[in-house]
Amino acid sequence: MLIRLPNGGTWQAGGADNQDSWRGGYADECILDEYDDTPSSMVPLVIEPMLADRDGVLVRSGTPKGKGVLQAAYNRARDNADYSSYLLDYTKTKALSEEAIRRLRNEMSEEEFRQELCCSFEAPNSGSYYGRLMQDAEDEGRITLVPHEPTLRVWTSWDLGIDDATSIWFLQTLRSGEWRFIDYLEGSGEGLDYYVRLLHQRGYAYEKHILPHDAQVRELGSGRTRTETLHSLGVKPTKVIRQHNVADGINAVRLVLPRCWFDASRCVEGILALRHYRREWNEKAETWRSHPVHDHASHGADSMRYMALGVREDQGRQLAVPMFGSQYENVVVGPGVMGSHWMAA
Repeated sequence: MLIRLPNGGTWQAGGADNQDSWRGGYADECILDEYDDTPSSMVPLVIEPMLADRDGVLVRSGTPKGKGVLQAAYNRARDNADYSSYLLDYTKTKALSEEAIRRLRNEMSEEEFRQELCCSFEAPNSGSYYGRLMQDAEDEGRITLVPHEPTLRVWTSWDLGIDDATSIWFLQTLRSGEWRFIDYLEGSGEGLDYYVRLLHQRGYAYEKHILPHDAQVRELGSGRTRTETLHSLGVKPTKVIRQHNVADGINAVRLVLPRCWFDASRCVEGILALRHYRREWNEKAETWRSHPVHDHASHGADSMRYMALGVREDQGRQLAVPMFGSQYENVVVGPGVMGSHWMAA
């Protein structure tokens, strides 16, 4: 993984899975390939200090995986005179023959071709659970300014972590069937009191706080559950989601996303999580595994899953029935339902 050049220089390759192994070094140039898969802390805390001593150059490259950190870096570079930016699709590089392009078109879906060969930030990344639905939300103008409505109470759903991130979605529902996500909160390495303080600072009137099933597990140190801790901090009423099949939860999210609205500014991290949440690829079997990848997108996606299940369970009045003819169509029945009523065309 290392080449020493005749002039004394060194070229070295390595991975980002153990970013601390790079600390303390220095470099004239660093190339971070597949930048969307790089830990967010690696550039500011590891790479930039390596380059600072030598006035070095940083190159971020990769295949777009939706609207992620690679696109954000690309957009910053286009607006900054000190940076350079390049979008090099197959028509510009001329690296592939016409025969190779024809073969790839036959092997890939249109979305995969746009992502891999055309460098499209719009195409949902391969294996995405919600990429197409989130793209529909953007195309239909449902990712926009979504103000808090003071007359409506707010639901929250929590994915609880300590070393991992804690993610919280904030939702207001309308009788018309709209789900309005007005806010999103994510952090790591903080105690529950930190998140409770941020909840109180927002000044929302809360309907209910939805928690994962493991919130009922008693911690060895205190002997208390995290549900009890939250109650002592003033977070109630709560609803603890029963342990469930992840695939059922993902389907519940898919059913509700077509009627969701997202605040483009306050929910930006959560929106990226939903776009990037994806299945794991089995290289050996050349097929998608049945379970999702656990990465930076997992926390926001898990919190959304708890919201979809929790609101549905708590209402006790909604029944979503997939209908032939459209992946979005369902029927909602019962008295005083929050959801919309529509049938397959």
